[in-house]
Amino acid sequence: MTKERSVHFTAMLTNLRGTFAPDEFEWIALPQEDPIMFFAAKDSEINDMRDLVALAKENGGVANIGGFDPVGSMQNMA
Repeated sequence: MTKERSVHFTAMLTNLRGTFAPDEFEWIALPQEDPIMFFAAKDSEINDMRDLVALAKENGGVANIGGFDPVGSMQNMA
């Protein structure tokens, strides 16, 4: 199973739980791929993902980020 398909299955276990079951679908094509990009303010101490992880570790495993889309979507998972 590709990671693109796994996001759809994750959605069925979270925000779509009880609405659809994976066995109700037949995967026939991957309609698109979306790149996930991360941005930080120019004056931020975060220059790459290692910096973000280090900052989270310093804060007890927490990093504040913003995003969009429902739980289980590709953007939410990123």
